[in-house]
Amino acid sequence: MNASTMLMRAVAIARNAHHGQLDKVGEPYFEHCRRVAEAMSTAEEKTVAYLHDVVEKTGSWTSARLAGEGFSRASSMRWTH
Repeated sequence: MNASTMLMRAVAIARNAHHGQLDKVGEPYFEHCRRVAEAMSTAEEKTVAYLHDVVEKTGSWTSARLAGEGFSRASSMRWTH
């Protein structure tokens, strides 16, 4: 997949994975991911930004599952912080 397709897939995964989650002030958690992504420059950076809390905060995704979806293992080290 090209970088644009991967980014669109990352947005969909993050939106679905964080559905119903709220941040500390009661806003949809996905908006946090969107704000982080907006601060990035490249499609790869934005992809990582959208996915950065999917493993840590949802319990429904693992680094291996993301890799199975085609996301690079090199980026997986940045999916959690």
